[in-house]
Amino acid sequence: MRCWAGAVLAVVALAVPAVRAQTLGGGAENGPQPLTIAQGCVTSRYFDFSYRLPEGMKAQQIPNAPPAAGAPRPVMLFVTYRDRGAHRDVAVATAEELRGEKEPSAAKWMDRLREANAGREGVVNQSSLASETVNGQKFWSLTFQQVREDGSVVNEAVYATALRGYVVSFTFGSAAQPELAAMAQSIQSFEPSATGCGAGK
Repeated sequence: MRCWAGAVLAVVALAVPAVRAQTLGGGAENGPQPLTIAQGCVTSRYFDFSYRLPEGMKAQQIPNAPPAAGAPRPVMLFVTYRDRGAHRDVAVATAEELRGEKEPSAAKWMDRLREANAGREGVVNQSSLASETVNGQKFWSLTFQQVREDGSVVNEAVYATALRGYVVSFTFGSAAQPELAAMAQSIQSFEPSATGCGAGK
């Protein structure tokens, strides 16, 4: 099974200086239904989760391109960004349907990502896989750095979980380690969609 995470990470690396838009999940024909974002709260009825974006992240909705016939690919759920002077922080979420696997495993998906990173030029300081449970949902995580052609370094953290036959991943990228750590903390807001980012608490 091919791991599409490399494509996601390429998006993050390019997005740090350039992303201007957000892609919400495609229509029912693409699997995941559209997300909604209101006052920084992302809600997916299809995957039954809500998630609060890191503070100050911006996004615009644009159409999601249909997948090539017969070719599985991740659905881009959202891309958000915030500018900090000359730098740009980025948060990306995707959902990849793992065809042929009876029980899609986020741990296996992350293992494939880690193996792919090991063979990629410019990826350094990669961590071991870690796991944690957030509001009853198990996530696997990985951190590493990408050295870009201009010599700048992008710090990245990836969190992945299995939902409805998909692996849903959240990737955070920043030139500053403290900013990355603060962004990664936002995964703690992940919870069932009915809760709506803490509504009623």
